[in-house]
Amino acid sequence: MMQPPGTVPPFITRFDGGSVPVGYLVFASDTRALGEIQDARAVPALTAALGDADRETRKTAAWALGEIEDASAIPALRPLLHDPDAEVRKTAIWALLEMDDPAVYDVLVELLQDEDPEVRKQAAQALGDM
Repeated sequence: MMQPPGTVPPFITRFDGGSVPVGYLVFASDTRALGEIQDARAVPALTAALGDADRETRKTAAWALGEIEDASAIPALRPLLHDPDAEVRKTAIWALLEMDDPAVYDVLVELLQDEDPEVRKQAAQALGDM
């Protein structure tokens, strides 16, 4: 997606290396915008946000990375497949599939045994789409 010059850097600077000093609502809005803009310059800030303590922050950052589809984010997304939160795991599955990560296959097979039925369903659908 084309964007006016200078659009992405102001969003990225608000991330402050993965912390969320501007509040979650602003962070979530900025994250969605970065995903929709699909500019790879946002990948380092978004991957830093994957380590945040807040589940919504991790989930939203994973979604944005899936939208951007930059394979450099794959190593940072893979650990989310084992996140304690089912919604984060489901979003990580989707994001990795958007990037055509072939290494996700083995983890998807594992996730067929996940405690959460929605994660199991997402993993089965993802395997069917591969």
